[in-house]
Amino acid sequence: MASDVYNSTVRVEKETSPIEQFTGFKMRPVLNRSHHFGCPIYVLHRNLQAGKKGRKWDNRARIGIYLGHSTQHAKTIALVLSLETGLVSPQFHCSFDDMFETTEPKQRHLLPTSKWQEKAGFVASTESKQPIPREREVHMVTNRALAYEVNNEGHESGVITIDVGPVEEMHLPGTQPDPEPVTRTSMRERRLPAHLSDYHVSFETIITTEPLGREPIHPLAMKASSDPDIMYYHEAMSQPDRKEWTTAVEKEIDDHEKGNHWELVELKDLPECTKVLPAVWAMRRKRRIDTQAVYKWKARLNIDGSKQQYGIHYWETYAPVVAWPVIRFFLTLSLVKRWETRQLDFVLAYTQADVETDLYMRIPIGYDRQGVTTKTHALRLLKNLYGQKQAGRVWNQYMVKRLLKLKFVQSSVDE
Repeated sequence: MASDVYNSTVRVEKETSPIEQFTGFKMRPVLNRSHHFGCPIYVLHRNLQAGKKGRKWDNRARIGIYLGHSTQHAKTIALVLSLETGLVSPQFHCSFDDMFETTEPKQRHLLPTSKWQEKAGFVASTESKQPIPREREVHMVTNRALAYEVNNEGHESGVITIDVGPVEEMHLPGTQPDPEPVTRTSMRERRLPAHLSDYHVSFETIITTEPLGREPIHPLAMKASSDPDIMYYHEAMSQPDRKEWTTAVEKEIDDHEKGNHWELVELKDLPECTKVLPAVWAMRRKRRIDTQAVYKWKARLNIDGSKQQYGIHYWETYAPVVAWPVIRFFLTLSLVKRWETRQLDFVLAYTQADVETDLYMRIPIGYDRQGVTTKTHALRLLKNLYGQKQAGRVWNQYMVKRLLKLKFVQSSVDE
């Protein structure tokens, strides 16, 4: 895999790649066919590949590990390592997870158990051996004669045949025969209700080892908001780390006031029929990727955008977002051109821009100022606070104007 990338990379000084120099043909790499080695890959089920129809609730793909493109087929053919069998096969109908988003801790319980290490002999098998069944204590006799070997002192061993009569079974000394189980089975025919006759439920897709309080999430579906590290204010205050959450709330409020992001006004001074929007706290624990240890308690103060009214509190909401292929392109270009790259992180980024229209927010929980209550005061926003429907658009327009003043050129692809 690494050698393929090296041989296909164009050299700056020669404007050709090693594979082009070796073969004499121009073979430029196709970036959208390049994927990370070892990334999850989903292969379409073989029946669906053959044009057959599958059941509605059955999985349409199986997960594997991407090992690069096949050298014996076209470059669009991927080599896939099966987690179940440990075998590698070329596949065409594939979907790649280059960002490893389907292997996050919240979704791992939905992935199949990886057995390829055992199948390939890298680790010892963990399958428990079946216990040898104990010799049955009840022996069936199919004839009327019981033969056994007798060996007495001073006598030669021989076989004596004894007529035991119509004996059908015999037990060892000190044992009791197993009672025959009595089962009662209803002879009534069982049918599903009419409203369930059109559905087929696959129990394999709903069995999970996670606690029952968490809903299972399919790896290809949208992320659910069941992350235990994301919570509301009242949930955070009931946690054992309440002290850290309180400190985070105080810091968030202090940062907003130092940046003059709002001004305190009395409710009696507001224009008539002015709607004061609620304040919402979003709390989150941030963990380190390698150890999963909590290193930061983040409290984000938001205005409740769900209460905004179109034409009064907002108008346009669309904001363009840069695509990951564009980011990868510039990082690759910086390596080829040997440019220096830097990463910037804006603290309270949205609040760098001014608010688009007049917005008033209720006094949030944790805002402890003498003489200030939710019944007497409100906050008039001066900056673009998080939670607004148009917050992303306002921030984008502000950034574009500032970058254009610095002689940057905007990309038409992500515009």
